[in-house]
Amino acid sequence: MKEFEFIKKLSDLNRYYFSNKDLGIGDDAALLGEFLIAKDLIVSDVHFKREAGLRNILFKLITSNVSDIAAMGGTQPFYALLGLSTDGSIDLENFITDLKYVLDYYRIDLIGGDTTGSVHGIFLSLTIIGRKNRFLLKRTTARSGDILFLSRPVGLSKLSLEKELGIAQHSIHPHYHYNQKAEVALGGLLGSLNYVTSCIDISDGLGRDLSHISEGSKVKIIVEEKYFDISYLEKFNIKNPFDYILSSGEEYALAFTIDKNYSSEFKIYRKQFPDILEIGFITDGEGVFLRKKDNSLVDISRYGYEHL
Repeated sequence: MKEFEFIKKLSDLNRYYFSNKDLGIGDDAALLGEFLIAKDLIVSDVHFKREAGLRNILFKLITSNVSDIAAMGGTQPFYALLGLSTDGSIDLENFITDLKYVLDYYRIDLIGGDTTGSVHGIFLSLTIIGRKNRFLLKRTTARSGDILFLSRPVGLSKLSLEKELGIAQHSIHPHYHYNQKAEVALGGLLGSLNYVTSCIDISDGLGRDLSHISEGSKVKIIVEEKYFDISYLEKFNIKNPFDYILSSGEEYALAFTIDKNYSSEFKIYRKQFPDILEIGFITDGEGVFLRKKDNSLVDISRYGYEHL
């Protein structure tokens, strides 16, 4: 059973207290009343190398959770619960110091959690709690005619991961991908605007993550190659630089859609966030496609990472 089939089957297990006003499995975070709740789990030698250092590892864990709140248009997340299972290889004093650093960076209070030993490996889990903004952003509400945006350029995380794993010797720091920042301010802004129609964070790769919007909203997504400047990737002398844009995970940029009738109004906010790129549009149909400069279409819905 593949990851997304497994998750879909789990979505039926909310039969007792769940309200039709709530939002459960299937988006970046759950909505219970006014609260947004998200959870992530990372495992040594699967999601991180111990050599990366505790601060980098914890930054990655907490960023992935904070980014989920941002993708829902939530306000500043405020509480977290931590789970730690360790084989004894962690210096706990250093762990606390580095955890405090990352929590302070995102201004989050730790309010609980659990710890245990493990026979082998380190397991870290975080549950984060934020608050719904004026509008809730979802994967299921994009509409034909909407304009598609990306909050910042992507692709470097995959280069960094390849360097860390020894797959290639790119001239980039091997731990760069641990330190991508969640788009807290932008997510909060998007959740305050009534013309933002959908949003998702780029954790598994642009192609695969956009496929969640396509499937959830029952629309076709066209990404336009002509909108991208790939010079920042070309300097690494890689064979297919655009593949890195489409498949790089753990970027935590936001991909979002807005009603085309408000494109002029949105330009005001783009001055505050100058890295935002217009990258395509939504139309009738299904699937996610790259329109190349020669006008041909390529299916990119499986560009990215699947966890199971």
